[in-house]
Amino acid sequence: MVGTWVSSPRGADVSTADAGPRFAPPDFVVSGFALSLYALLLVVASRWGESLLAQKIHLQIETPPLTGVLDWRPGRTALPAVVCAVVLVVALPWLSMRLRWTTLLGVAVVGTLAWAITLALVDGTAALTDPLLSDQYLHSVARVGNVDVFLRTFTHRIADYNIHTQGHPPGMVMVLWVMDRIGLGGVRWNAALVFSGGAAAVVAVLVATRDIAGEHMARRALPFLVLAPAAVSWTSGDPFFAGVSAWAITALVLATSQPGRRSDALAVVGGLLFAATAFLSYGLVLLAVVPAVVAVWRRQTRVLIVAALVVVGVVLVVWAGTGFAWWDGLTATRARYFHGVASRRPYDYFLLANLAAFAVVIGPATVVAFTKLRRGSVALLVGAAIVVVLLADVSGMSKAEVERIWLPFVPWVMVAGALLATRYRTAVAWLSVQAVGALVLAVAIRSPW
Repeated sequence: MVGTWVSSPRGADVSTADAGPRFAPPDFVVSGFALSLYALLLVVASRWGESLLAQKIHLQIETPPLTGVLDWRPGRTALPAVVCAVVLVVALPWLSMRLRWTTLLGVAVVGTLAWAITLALVDGTAALTDPLLSDQYLHSVARVGNVDVFLRTFTHRIADYNIHTQGHPPGMVMVLWVMDRIGLGGVRWNAALVFSGGAAAVVAVLVATRDIAGEHMARRALPFLVLAPAAVSWTSGDPFFAGVSAWAITALVLATSQPGRRSDALAVVGGLLFAATAFLSYGLVLLAVVPAVVAVWRRQTRVLIVAALVVVGVVLVVWAGTGFAWWDGLTATRARYFHGVASRRPYDYFLLANLAAFAVVIGPATVVAFTKLRRGSVALLVGAAIVVVLLADVSGMSKAEVERIWLPFVPWVMVAGALLATRYRTAVAWLSVQAVGALVLAVAIRSPW
């Protein structure tokens, strides 16, 4: 047996699971309070949003705080997701403590893909690809033509592109263009890319968690990462962004635990991946907070300096070589956003509603797990990710649609689930809550993704 539910092996991070006040209230009281706050947040966000809609304020969301239409549609198409949920809930906590680490990572990939695909199949096989055809990046691939002209004029012609292309740097369009040039064009390959990216993000977060908190904690976190309710929104470019950004963070985390040249090499890789992340989504630069916190905690700030130099170098080289200035693109996107849909979405409402939507996609169990965060490496990692979410929220650059936009933040926050998995039965119980919530979300809300 590789692990056990009763105790943690030497070197594992047990402080986050066991530390706390000597006379702490019972778990069921704390959990009940957290669930009550979770429900209250959703009710307030929903009622407030409905009130704004009744006042004819154009939020451009139909089921506040979520983007999508309320459309209850249980049926045979939901059966694969139900079966998948049952299998994963029962098997993952058991397997996570018994399989070899490398084998377990493979199981995580298969389980994550199965869960995301079966949730999409609630709306039929077309739901795996059709959302990627609606105002997303694939539409812009045919408009690339001359790459030099496309990149050099991207900022000036930003109003000519569809919504998703306007809201991001040209990185995703270029990725799809390259795929098309090598014979992997079309919506099916686009779908394969984004689903693979989401699964890659799970593996990256597990590797980083193992490095920071020990293998035992990573094993306990695995079932919660695989069964994330956020998988209902995977038919967009954001799961791919999650994969690239997660490996950027993981490379830097690993660099902080390695000596000499190996550390520098990993820092360079992390910097290159962070540069790629920056050219995929402007807002994901906030994720630099996570490796920065880890590096400072481990007193390995050299890693941050090396990575920052690489990122700046790449941005300047792209500017000099193609004419696309990242900072000009960000300015143009902000202008388009705040003169468009953002001007009709009240800042104060979405300051709350964004957090409510994010709470839905991380699931109630994760919110309960937050109450167990104490001093320790899991608390450090999850706490840094929560700071990223709060920074993104107050920035005002994501009013609504965060169930999709904030997908790259989700797996880092869901590491907290490890603190719930103290026993097999406890893990199964909380995973069941997560799975049921995801299934209800899939069959009740018809979203654009």
